[in-house]
Amino acid sequence: MNNRTNTYLFGASMIALTFSLNINTVNASQCFQMPTCEQMGYTSTGCENGVEQLKCPFNTGLVKCLGSSDCKNLGYKSSECSSDQTKITCPYDKTKFFCLSNEITASDECHVGDIYYSDDTCSVNFIRTKTPLGIVFDEENKLVISKTTVSRNLMSPMEDIPTLNNYDTVSQAKTDMAGKANTDKILAYANANGYTSSAVNYCVNMTAGNKTWFLPSLGQVVKIYDNKTIINNALNKIYGSTISKLLSSTEYNDEYIWILNSSGIAETYLKSYPFSSSCVFTYASSYEYNSDFKPCATGNIYVGDFYYSDDTCSSIYNPSKTAIGIVFDPVNRLVMQQSRGSQSWDDGQSGPDSQNLGWDNIPDLPDYTTKEEALADMDGQGNTQIIMDFINTEGNRDQLAAHYCNDLTIGNKDWYLPSLGEVASWIDNKYTLGLALEATQGQPWGNYYYWTSNEKSGGSTWALSVTAEDIITTAKHNTKATRCIFKY
Repeated sequence: MNNRTNTYLFGASMIALTFSLNINTVNASQCFQMPTCEQMGYTSTGCENGVEQLKCPFNTGLVKCLGSSDCKNLGYKSSECSSDQTKITCPYDKTKFFCLSNEITASDECHVGDIYYSDDTCSVNFIRTKTPLGIVFDEENKLVISKTTVSRNLMSPMEDIPTLNNYDTVSQAKTDMAGKANTDKILAYANANGYTSSAVNYCVNMTAGNKTWFLPSLGQVVKIYDNKTIINNALNKIYGSTISKLLSSTEYNDEYIWILNSSGIAETYLKSYPFSSSCVFTYASSYEYNSDFKPCATGNIYVGDFYYSDDTCSSIYNPSKTAIGIVFDPVNRLVMQQSRGSQSWDDGQSGPDSQNLGWDNIPDLPDYTTKEEALADMDGQGNTQIIMDFINTEGNRDQLAAHYCNDLTIGNKDWYLPSLGEVASWIDNKYTLGLALEATQGQPWGNYYYWTSNEKSGGSTWALSVTAEDIITTAKHNTKATRCIFKY
């Protein structure tokens, strides 16, 4: 009898003995229903050559195949390995192997599950003479997760971070791939208000490998979870902390942040509560800029995004491109000017009115006597065209604010003087838009009132102050600020 047959008989005998012992210890008042071979998984009458099999103790004509398909599903797909690889044999089929590469690769050739070292090389197997930083989890964006996981909260007290986009649904939140930008915004807000973001501080203070570590976004956390098995196998090699659930830097609202639980389900979680946190870094030198570009016309665009001359947008400012404005209303696709002008709405130096004041009531432009009426006007482009047509028809007219916007050529866009309804959201989003202006070295809001294209009467026009959060009517000949907009 060969060894394999001995194995089968020994296994069957042990199982039979186990059932025999269990039956002997059953109380006389109890009944014991013996399972069938089929219920125990013994459903085959034979297995392929080279495949381990176990015979049913109650019917040796039925066997359980521990087969080659199991090996394939477990990753043992090779029938032979090369001389420079380590061979791991499948426990169910001695002819199937998993081949581990001992090769050290440059960072550009790293793959998911590779160990990333401080000298910017990778390998599948742990090279103990090198210093591991973490495990590659995203080849396309070249991202590495740290080898340690800690329990940290996002922030206390819990507040909405104005510069962060709020994602209301799981599907939206999973599109957020801007972990680095999120981390920067959370840190800036916390520092400005004297708060502490425990998770963010942990990541940005990491010095391993002199890398720029950050708290991943939910989209990046999902990529980690999608490769959880291979990442955890690699983390075990370097004695790291395996992952099961992770905090993200993607905001839901003032109180909640998005997390991925141990079942891989995205849900919201209180910002002040500690949660499992890992940090990541990118080994792509241009990641901070290029990976966040999106076509403005079709991408997911948000308040405070930067609009470039090539009609792409980003949530992270890229100084290598020419930013021509800041998105302030993605629903209506409106972009505001980074700089501002300073002039009167109508300088009052010409026209038919008495005393040579020249404050023209433009016939085709509606007069709004109440703020509610003016706020309902969302057609600054139409208003500007009416004003320009009036200028061209009447000759020497000096509606300077409309002229200023109409003459702008930045990015070859159709700039115009906005209506009050279009720019009322500046007040609600003044902090987010102000930071975007600062990033591009644009002109800040300042303590100015901004002209709109809405008349109240022949002598006055509606204007708003972003800083003071105020809406007024003022004489057309006064000097105010002008910030033009365009539609994309």
